[in-house]
Amino acid sequence: MKFPFFKLSFLALIIVVLTTFSCRPEEIIGDVPVGTISANIGTDSFKSIGGSAIIYADSLGAGEIFSLLGPDLQFNSLSINFIAAALDITNTSYTQSGNAEDCEPTGNSTCIQLAYSKPLASKAWSNVGSDSELKVTFSAVDYQGGGSVKGTFKGKIYNPDTQESLDVTNGVFNLKITE
Repeated sequence: MKFPFFKLSFLALIIVVLTTFSCRPEEIIGDVPVGTISANIGTDSFKSIGGSAIIYADSLGAGEIFSLLGPDLQFNSLSINFIAAALDITNTSYTQSGNAEDCEPTGNSTCIQLAYSKPLASKAWSNVGSDSELKVTFSAVDYQGGGSVKGTFKGKIYNPDTQESLDVTNGVFNLKITE
């Protein structure tokens, strides 16, 4: 199964922009405010102004799809799309090695796609179309309506036009799950 990550990311980003500002800044889970997705990406320090998570069932029967998205004040965006064949992902780390475009989740396997875009600079990076390694750890998932998902991520992403690679470090997320 080839998964249309970028089309899904764009649609999910629109939903995020329309729904994320309902998170109150004073809501904090642990030390990361709700609505936050942040990371060091190359020489950039990205921190969302409001982010959210969308969870839905994969129509092809692969399991659940998590889309974690957040824009910043410079119109940059960061998204993580995660397809989990297993339904209980809490307190588990997942690693995606190789080209995310070729991923087919089966059994307990997963697919992870990380994308970072800077539309004002006409640049975008991801792990689609390149060999890379990403790691996502879910430390807490509250599936109930209005719940949240919290965790960490790191890895390497590429620009398909320039072949420029960026290291992604210190990635954290704490996002409300939109209904």
